[in-house]
Amino acid sequence: MKLIVKGLVAVVAFGTVGSAILALHAPKPACGCSSEVVAHVGTLARSQQAYFLEQGKFAATIAELGNPISGQSERNRYLMDVQLDRVIVYGQSLRPNKQGYVAGVFKIKSAELSPDGPTTTVVYCLADTKGTYKPTAPIDAQTCGGGTTKRGD
Repeated sequence: MKLIVKGLVAVVAFGTVGSAILALHAPKPACGCSSEVVAHVGTLARSQQAYFLEQGKFAATIAELGNPISGQSERNRYLMDVQLDRVIVYGQSLRPNKQGYVAGVFKIKSAELSPDGPTTTVVYCLADTKGTYKPTAPIDAQTCGGGTTKRGD
């Protein structure tokens, strides 16, 4: 039993150290945004997709997702606008020299994509200009809002 516990601790410790090393050596995004905003908005969007598949609805808050991401970091503010058929995840830069990032998670009804019922799709959009404003929300699952450009993240 002690060996199992020690093994688990070693794996957890290695995983944490490995993650920290990977984060330090991760390539910088090809945008004027921070890698944090891209990672956090992506994580929140994917968490909403998983929540929708499990619960049949979108989570109302970041806390409801059970995600360790808080609503604000030193660099960015994270907001969600939740509706019945979509959720918009904003990554608003708190630094004037960085771009914001936004994701739209949309409920879709497609027998071809999901014969078991509704599923979701995501569009990621990067603010075209740097600043501390909230990026414009995507219009639909394929179209970014004004002042933003579609990204493949």
